[in-house]
Amino acid sequence: MVARTFKDYFSDASGDYSRYRPDYPAELFGWLASVSRQHG
Repeated sequence: MVARTFKDYFSDASGDYSRYRPDYPAELFGWLASVSRQHG
């Protein structure tokens, strides 16, 4: 078995990811939790 080297495709762009990722309101997560309990 040949060991593969790890190619990091994310670290160079991680600053952009944290800067541009969307911010979701807490109410969204509350709603998701409420509808998830109905199906689980």
